[in-house]
Amino acid sequence: MNTPGLKYFALVLVAVVGSGCIRVGPEYESPELKWTDEWETEMYREIGDPLAQTGFDLRFWWLLFNDPVLNDLIELAKQENPVLQIARPGAA
Repeated sequence: MNTPGLKYFALVLVAVVGSGCIRVGPEYESPELKWTDEWETEMYREIGDPLAQTGFDLRFWWLLFNDPVLNDLIELAKQENPVLQIARPGAA
């Protein structure tokens, strides 16, 4: 099985895998991200405080974001998950 397609595939595979090993040059400087110093949210302050954590049930962590799209996605995932369907009490 010495086909040109297989050789081409192997060459491309080696090139792609090898390109992940390229080192960053010595003149590389990490970019300065100014917005991270100024960005704050109430959620991190509340979650970071151990006393505030006792007020949250972290099994439902996504509710902290108060995002209806995320809530819908989580509900859809729970409904469509075959493992959860099998594990549900009364599942036929």
